[in-house]
Amino acid sequence: MIAMELKKEWRGVEFSDIDFMSYLEDAFTQTGIPFVFIIDEWDCVFRVFPRDTSVQTQYLDYLRFLLKDQSYVALAYMTGILPIKNFP
Repeated sequence: MIAMELKKEWRGVEFSDIDFMSYLEDAFTQTGIPFVFIIDEWDCVFRVFPRDTSVQTQYLDYLRFLLKDQSYVALAYMTGILPIKNFP
C-alpha cells in the first residue's frame, strides 16, 4: 500500500490519515519536497472499458483531482498509446 510506503520513507512527517491525497499534502507541507508522478499506461481504463463512460469519467476526475493545481506535484509524466485530447 502506498500510504504505508510513505510513512516508512517519511518517518519525520506527521500524517493526518485521512486519505492518500492528504498524505501527499502532509509530506509536502512538512518537508517542502514536491512529488513526481510517473503513470505508465494511463489510458488502460479506456482500453479495458471502452464503452463504460461512467468508469472513464470517474478515472479522469480522479486524475484531475489528484494532479491538477496541487502544490505537492512537481511533475506528472503519463504514458499511454491513446492521445489525451480524444477524451472529455
